[in-house]
Amino acid sequence: MSRLGAPLSLISRLPTVMRTIAHLRPRQALAQLRRALFGLPSPKVAFGSSPILAIERPHTPFLAPPAHVKRLDEERIEMIGTAIEIDLPIDWESDAGGPLFAYHLHQHEALRLPEFSPRARAAILCDWIQNHPTGVGWNPHPISLRLLCWGKILLTPGFLELESEARDDLLRSMASQTQTLASGLEIRLQANHMPSNQIEVGFAGLL
Repeated sequence: MSRLGAPLSLISRLPTVMRTIAHLRPRQALAQLRRALFGLPSPKVAFGSSPILAIERPHTPFLAPPAHVKRLDEERIEMIGTAIEIDLPIDWESDAGGPLFAYHLHQHEALRLPEFSPRARAAILCDWIQNHPTGVGWNPHPISLRLLCWGKILLTPGFLELESEARDDLLRSMASQTQTLASGLEIRLQANHMPSNQIEVGFAGLL
């Protein structure tokens, strides 16, 4: 939507917006208005040398992925009851399963399943970096949960097989995503979204 189109759309929805704002805290109301007028921040790009991890491995193993995430066969995974093909390149813009499924697709929890080989995980991560420079995967909530997942993958011994250049790309992408998230914290929503944003920003700092 154009910069002009957003305010015009807001005017047509003004009664609904006013009823919503009446029940919000001042910071939430301001954030809702900013979101309605300007949308989400554009993806940031981290410049400079690739970040270096401060942690090599966790003291205890991470918990397994959620039960709704399954590897059906070599070509398909299932999340929240919906299957999708994972042949490369993956259709990261797919909306076949609806908005909630799109969020889960971009969280990458399936990549922590033991059925994936280290090389297959790396290929899918690189595919996302190369083929999804903008879009739903850059919304704050998917960024939050994806970066937690990527951090767990990086810190789990033997889970990832990456060439040096690809590893640098992965770490630089994590830095870009963290900057994007930090500039677009979901103050307007609160609930489970804001804590997940804060946890991820803190987690990224620890890495």
